[in-house]
Amino acid sequence: MKKVVLLGASGSIGTNTLDVLSNNTNDFLLIAFSVHNHIEKIEEVIIKFPTVKYVAVSSNKKIDSIKKNYPFIIFYEGRDAIENMLKNISYDILVNALTGFAGLKPSLIAIEQNKIIALSNKESLVVGGELVKDKLSQSTAKIYPIDSEHAALFHLLSKCKKEEVKKVYITCSGGALRDIPLKNLYDVDYRKALNHPQWKMGPKITIDSATLLNKAYEVIEAHYLFDIDVDEVNVLMHKESVIHAMVELVDGSFIAHLGPSDMRPFIQYALYEGQTKLISNIDNFNIPDLHFFKKDDVRYPLFHITIDAYKSNPYSLCAINAASEMLVSLYLHGLIKFGDISHLVFEEVSDLKIPHQLTYEDLAKLDKIIKSRILWKVVFKRCLNG
Repeated sequence: MKKVVLLGASGSIGTNTLDVLSNNTNDFLLIAFSVHNHIEKIEEVIIKFPTVKYVAVSSNKKIDSIKKNYPFIIFYEGRDAIENMLKNISYDILVNALTGFAGLKPSLIAIEQNKIIALSNKESLVVGGELVKDKLSQSTAKIYPIDSEHAALFHLLSKCKKEEVKKVYITCSGGALRDIPLKNLYDVDYRKALNHPQWKMGPKITIDSATLLNKAYEVIEAHYLFDIDVDEVNVLMHKESVIHAMVELVDGSFIAHLGPSDMRPFIQYALYEGQTKLISNIDNFNIPDLHFFKKDDVRYPLFHITIDAYKSNPYSLCAINAASEMLVSLYLHGLIKFGDISHLVFEEVSDLKIPHQLTYEDLAKLDKIIKSRILWKVVFKRCLNG
């Protein structure tokens, strides 16, 4: 039985992971989890999983009563709670379902500890891909992707010889705003942008799906996960989100991975290290009519901004990610327009000089600098406009 640590238990991936773990108690033991500042989730998880021994929270607000009720659990609190927890407990599998730059350090720690990593945190590879690649070369750790596209590619590529593969394809629904006329796109309300047609996800990734930043990240992830050049990772627009990935073979034929818009099979596939297991409570899946179309580069400028920045300097993705994290937060609070996101990201990174070799500490510093600059620009602009 393998001991599991779940980071981000209160999010969409975290909730689905808890469901998978609850149906596989003979193989997995949840011993620790984090909830950021969603204190209300703690007791719910502890009651459902009495095997939990450790909890990490970013905030200590309203946690004293919970600590009194569960004296047998060790609570890690504050900014370094997750890092301290991982360094002081014994576990086998890390499920990294954190959002944003905060997920990079736990991934690096788990790699150094030679753990199995079920990875949902995109930024671990997008921002820290070079660091992760270097540390993996010195470790016996293994990364299994949770993202539907990458889990599907992992499955497909495991059935092919490398010399048989010509290209790979990941699909993209186009996000919540794919059918909004371009003339109305700039100042579309954030509530519309959060209404994804197929997937139920957190707010940040849902907005990133509307800008297609999320898909650019996935291209870069695929590059690091499967050692495939970014130019060989193609994006195919596919409204139904039924085909998650395809592989084009050298003979011109394709093989595809199809399935419902449900993250549990992908999470389970990662937990079992690439083995397919029965899921008894999944809905019946009927294949609908399938439609495909080319990506609209005018509608999604942030996709190419991100890919071009990566080709220029992989470490520049730290700046893009930091800018997007801050800008999406500002958009969700009504402080900027939807169209401002891609414009301000490009403005922030276009003349930024970033070294071609950075440490984690350098990346963490750059992340803070960019977020501060974005916040100051927006606040200063609002002040000028009265």
